[in-house]
Amino acid sequence: MVQLPKTNPETHRAFLEGNFVVNKTEKKFSCMAIDQAHEQNNACVKADGGAVGLTENPGALRRWMVAGPEMARLTSKDLLVLDSKNIVDISVVKTVNTIESLGQEQFEKYTKERLVDRTTSVFDTIKRNKLPLFQTPPPAKKTSTTDHKLMALKSNCSLFSRLYIACQSRDGNLDDFFRHENHAFPPSLSQNGTIRLGTKADLLSKCLERLTPPTDVKPVVSSVILDGSAVVNMLKPCQYQII
Repeated sequence: MVQLPKTNPETHRAFLEGNFVVNKTEKKFSCMAIDQAHEQNNACVKADGGAVGLTENPGALRRWMVAGPEMARLTSKDLLVLDSKNIVDISVVKTVNTIESLGQEQFEKYTKERLVDRTTSVFDTIKRNKLPLFQTPPPAKKTSTTDHKLMALKSNCSLFSRLYIACQSRDGNLDDFFRHENHAFPPSLSQNGTIRLGTKADLLSKCLERLTPPTDVKPVVSSVILDGSAVVNMLKPCQYQII
């Protein structure tokens, strides 16, 4: 290794540039040899919480099957607010990723137009960006009834699959489990995530039922009562004469 700069200068230059090391972080002092990095990865896999520990312990494997997909979804797709435990909208995630570059771009534009080129007055109004932030409510999405039902069925399928595995790992009663609705909104009282208002036809057909059952038998009567004023109103004066 002492004679490496003379015998093989290209390899020596590659060593100095850090081409044969693995970086754990962006800091240069965290570089380590490739073999050492492999050994660390093997230690993580073979430890009690690694693949070997999970496969040898059925209980730990089932817990990992239940919590693994949810943790992967949180770390890979969603942005979690730590104080409120809410999942923010995708527009807020875009704001967090681009707010620094957007601010730098607008600062350079302001400096160039108002201080260097002086094409715009300094006293002109600066438009607000109106970026969606953590406290901004998510925009209301207009979806059809069919699409909303399809989304609800997909969500229910994913929820039931995870809860089914949880009941098996914890010796739960599946009959009691499937007795509950397990919905964000009660299906009998809500529609598309809001309370179901119903229509007048529902009230007439369900609530205002007939008080007496209809009969097909003609009753036997001994007398007939007629309302004289009603009969007079039914007659046309041009054809009949009232005595």
